Amino acid sequence: MNSTQATSDDIAAALSHISAPDTEELISQIISLLSISVLSMIMGSKTGDTRFGELSVSRILIMGLYIWSWAFTIIATILVSTNNHNYISCILTSYTCDVFYAGTKMIIYQWLSERIWLVTAFKTSRLKTWQYKFHLFLQCPYAVLFVLGVIYRITIIDDDGTCSIGLQPTASIPLMVYDFVFNLYLTILFLRPILTVGRGLRANRKGSGLYRLAKRTLVSAVVCLLVSFANLLTLIVVGGAERGVTCLLFCTADVTINVLTIHWVTNGHDSKKQLPAGKQAANVSRSNDNDDLSPYRSAVKVDVQIMPAKEEDYTDEDVHSIQTSQTSGKPLNYDEDEKV
Repeated sequence: MNSTQATSDDIAAALSHISAPDTEELISQIISLLSISVLSMIMGSKTGDTRFGELSVSRILIMGLYIWSWAFTIIATILVSTNNHNYISCILTSYTCDVFYAGTKMIIYQWLSERIWLVTAFKTSRLKTWQYKFHLFLQCPYAVLFVLGVIYRITIIDDDGTCSIGLQPTASIPLMVYDFVFNLYLTILFLRPILTVGRGLRANRKGSGLYRLAKRTLVSAVVCLLVSFANLLTLIVVGGAERGVTCLLFCTADVTINVLTIHWVTNGHDSKKQLPAGKQAANVSRSNDNDDLSPYRSAVKVDVQIMPAKEEDYTDEDVHSIQTSQTSGKPLNYDEDEKV
C-alpha cells in the first residue's frame, strides 16, 4: 500500500511540472517549424540541378550554410519543447546557440571572403593572395570568442522551472564588437571594386546587371549586419541572460534571415527574366559553373574601352573581365576550380 501511495505521489509530482505551452513557447515552436520548412525548400531548389562532383568553393560554402542552419532549427524545435524543468535541455540549449550560431557566422564570413577574392583577385590562387590569407587570419579570433562564450556562459533553472541562458559581458561585448566590425569591413571591401567599375561604364549604371548585383549585396549585407547586431545587443541589454526559449527564437530568426538574404543574392531571378529565351537556356545549362552567381551571367564581351554593345547583365566574372581588359586587352575566361 505504501509502495502504491509512493508511486502515486511520484506521478503527481511529475505531472505537476507539466503545463500547457505559454505564448513564448508557441511562438518559438511556430518560428522553428516555419524555418525548417523554408530552409528545406531553398535547400532543395539550390541542390535540384547541382552536379556534386563539380561543386565550387562558393557553392560548397552555401550548401554548408544551408545544412548547418537546417540542423540548428531542427535541434531548436526539440529543445523548445523540453526546456522547462529540465537542466540537461537547458545546458544543451546554451551549447546549441553557441556552437551552431558561431558555425553559421564563420561560414558567412568565409563566403564573403570568397566573393571578395572572386571580384578582386580572380586570376591569382587563393593562398597566393595576401588579402585572402589576411581574411583567414581575421577569422581566427572567432575561435577565442567561442571559448569565451563557453567559459562565461550563463545557465540557470529558476524556481518555477524556467530555463535562462546567456553570456556574461566578458564574452558578449567582444563578440558583438567583432561581429559588427568584421561584417562592415567585408561589406566595404566587396562593394568598392563593384561600384568603382560601375562608375566607369558609359552605359546607364542604374540599368546594368552590375549595379543590381551591388545593390542586392548591399541590402543583404546590411540586413545580416543589423539582425546579428540586434540579437547580440538585446542579450546585453537584458543583462546577459534571457529565457532559453526566447534565445532559441531570436537565434533561429537570425539564422533564417541570414540564409534567406544570401539565397536571394545568389539566385538573381530578376536577371533571368530580362534575358532572351536563348540566354536563359544557356544560363540554366551553366548553373553549376564556377561560382554561386551563375544566374547573373551573360555572354557579353567587353572591349578595351569598356563599351558594351548593348544593355546586358554583369556578374563577378564579367566584373573581373572588365578590370583585366584595361591592361591585357582581353576579357577573362577563367575557371576558379583550377586554382587552389
